[in-house]
Amino acid sequence: MLSPHSSVFAVLGRTGFLGLALFLVLVGLMIARTRTAAKATRAGLDGATRALSWWCACWVILTSACFGVVLENPMGGVVFGILLGLARASTKAGAEASAAHEVEETHDPTLQRAQEPAMH
Repeated sequence: MLSPHSSVFAVLGRTGFLGLALFLVLVGLMIARTRTAAKATRAGLDGATRALSWWCACWVILTSACFGVVLENPMGGVVFGILLGLARASTKAGAEASAAHEVEETHDPTLQRAQEPAMH
């Protein structure tokens, strides 16, 4: 089978509409995770810039895959898979770190005393 002119058509040709639907779910998840990382970066959360950088690298490869057969060879497919894993791990680590930071702030007795109104 000859390679089609883009990875999207390769997915459609080799896996049919079900495979294309799963591929589009992957793209939708990438959009959601990238937006989450962008919002976290704007909020100044720890590690958010790193996560956003990994997601942007994923988008570079996926965009080039829309115009060529990038994901069908190891030079593109393996790198894309590794970048997806790094992006997901850094997004998860950043979310866990921000949640832990919020818990520390709510359980800090000095902060709770400072937030309580003074009764005289």
